[in-house]
Amino acid sequence: MIKAIQNELTAVDDRTFKWALKQPYPKMLLALGKNNSPCAFIMPERIAQTDPFKQITDYVGSGPMKVREERVGGPRQGGV
Repeated sequence: MIKAIQNELTAVDDRTFKWALKQPYPKMLLALGKNNSPCAFIMPERIAQTDPFKQITDYVGSGPMKVREERVGGPRQGGV
């Protein structure tokens, strides 16, 4: 939907982009920030250029959080 009203998408500098639309789109922040499908995946160019049929090996987080190596997913027995 956004592509249909997109006028221009350009890089201002290494940390900023400018997304000019042909008309106002009040749900823009919701579209960029939602975490369910379809959602916006923004990644560095070096990762985006990976072969689409190959699993990426370089993961980039979205903040200061880290997943501990000893994390075990799924239900646990006997407390937390």
